[in-house]
Amino acid sequence: MRTIAFGSAVLLFTSVLANAQDLETAYKNLKDAESKKDADLVKKWAGETSKAARAAVATPEPAAADAKAAWTSRVDYAKQVDTYTEYAMYALVLQPIEAPKVVDLCEALEAQNPKSQYLPQIAARCIVGLSQSGNQAKIVPFGERALERDPSNEDVLLVLADSYQSAKEPDKALATAAKLVAALSEKPKPAGIDDAVWQKKKDAMLGRGYWIIGMIHAERNQHAETDKALRSALPLIQGDPAMKAPALFYLGVANYQLGRASKNRAVMTEAAQFSEESAAIPGPYQALALKNAKSIRAEIAQMPRTPVRRKK
Repeated sequence: MRTIAFGSAVLLFTSVLANAQDLETAYKNLKDAESKKDADLVKKWAGETSKAARAAVATPEPAAADAKAAWTSRVDYAKQVDTYTEYAMYALVLQPIEAPKVVDLCEALEAQNPKSQYLPQIAARCIVGLSQSGNQAKIVPFGERALERDPSNEDVLLVLADSYQSAKEPDKALATAAKLVAALSEKPKPAGIDDAVWQKKKDAMLGRGYWIIGMIHAERNQHAETDKALRSALPLIQGDPAMKAPALFYLGVANYQLGRASKNRAVMTEAAQFSEESAAIPGPYQALALKNAKSIRAEIAQMPRTPVRRKK
C-alpha cells in the first residue's frame, strides 16, 4: 500500500511539474505575441495559456500540510494568468487593427469567458468590428448577450434600438430606446473623459433615443406621446437633417390632431409652423409638409378667434 501511495504521489508531482512548464511556455508565447501585436497569435496563445492555467487550478489540493502553501500559491498564480489572457485580447481589440481581427478576438474572449470583466468595456468596439467586417447578422445576437452582462451600456442600447427599428420590430425598438434614455439620464460622466466630449456624445445619443421613440409613436398615431418625445429630441438633432425633417413633419401632424381635437388655435398654429420648417428641408418630407402647412393655415383662418375682454 505504501508503494502504491508513493507511486501516486510521484505521478501527481510529475503531472503538476509538466502542467507548470506548459503554463509558463504558453504564457511566454502569449507575451511574445502581444509584443508583435499579432492578433492571430494572441488569440491562439491566450486560449492555450488559459487552458493550461485552468488545468493548474483544477489540480487537487494536497493532503499534506507542508504542500498546501505551494499548491495555493500555484493556483493563485494560475488564476491571475488566466485573467491576464482575457486582458491581452481586450487590450489588442482597442488597438487600430483590422475589423475581422477585432471580431476574432471578441468572439474568442466571449467563448473563453462569457462573464469576463473586459467584455462590457469593448462591446461597442466589437459591434463596430462586426459591422465593418460584414457580419451584420451577428450584431443583434451579440448586442443582446452584451446587455445581459451590462444592461445600462448606452452604446449597445443605441445599436440595438436602431437595429430593431430598421428590422421593423417597433415594440423592441421602443423599449430599448426608452432604456437608452433612462440610462443616459442617470449615468454620470465616465472617468477620464472630457466634459465637452461626454456631453456631445450624451446629447447625440439622447437625441437619437427620443427620435426613435417619437417616430414609433407617430407610426401608431399616438399624438400626445409623439409630441412629447419629438419635442425632447428636436434641440438635440438640429445638425442632422435626416432626423430633423421627419421630426418636424410628425410634430406638425401630432399638433394638428391635438389642436383640432381641442379646438386650440395656438396648438394648430404651432402645427403649421412645424410643417413649414419641415418643408424648408430638402428631402422626402418636403412636399407633403408644405401641403400640410397650407392646409392647416387655411383651417386656422376659418377658426373663430377668442374675443379679448376689456378691463373695466
